[in-house]
Amino acid sequence: MAGFSSFADLLAEMAAGKVWEVPFQKAGNVSVTNQWYSHWKQAGFPPAGDDPAATPGTQYSNDNGSIFFDDKDPDRKFLVKAGLVSQSASYASVVMVYDRLVGVSGISLTTTGDKTVNSAALPRYTDGVGVLAALEITTATNATAAVVTLNSYTNTGDQTGRAGNQVTLGSTYCPVGYFHILPLQAGDRGVKAVATINVGTATTGGIANLILFKPLAVIPLVPGISNDIEFVMQQAALPRIYDDACLGFLSFYTSSAAVGIGGCLTVAHG
Repeated sequence: MAGFSSFADLLAEMAAGKVWEVPFQKAGNVSVTNQWYSHWKQAGFPPAGDDPAATPGTQYSNDNGSIFFDDKDPDRKFLVKAGLVSQSASYASVVMVYDRLVGVSGISLTTTGDKTVNSAALPRYTDGVGVLAALEITTATNATAAVVTLNSYTNTGDQTGRAGNQVTLGSTYCPVGYFHILPLQAGDRGVKAVATINVGTATTGGIANLILFKPLAVIPLVPGISNDIEFVMQQAALPRIYDDACLGFLSFYTSSAAVGIGGCLTVAHG
């Protein structure tokens, strides 16, 4: 069976060259304090990613803008180390490495009512376990905080019409890249598909992508100091990187400054 049978096996596979070390650097943008921010549209390496298609959207697989790793079938790939640093000397942050699964563009926040999403099938994590939904702002809001609900989705048990709690998106201003994770109905473990998003209170100018994604790792950062996470020694399990994975980065800032991130991901296969 593919994978690593022991720590010694992992070290032997890496010593044999079955490992990638991929550096990255992504610019930031002015964010909303204490909210997630997406680096998907920001410059750097990898370069800025594209917006998905309108409903039923885009199934992401090694897309432009992502870090991706070649298929080594029958080997499996795992994230074994992540080294990151914030480009801020003053503000702490948290960085999430995630797999971008499905995106649907053109969700208008400028009018109230149900917005049709009808998202495409998940290309990976098809059972939906641990898959989350979020709104990623592509045109900034500039008056009145939008109030939205993930009001009709399919959960991991194939129950349709599920609905989470209503949430308010930041304040009157949500910049491009603002990334709000939407709550699920109590007891649900993930999302397979989204049918509609409801806008209860409209804003001015706001357009968003609906993104389905799988969190892989969360790394806390102290201002100006790098943090290296060894998943083998410090975590209970190695995050698996599936074939065609589309890896991106989110930051959670404690300030509204424009803060970029950089570092290196180490992935081994065996």
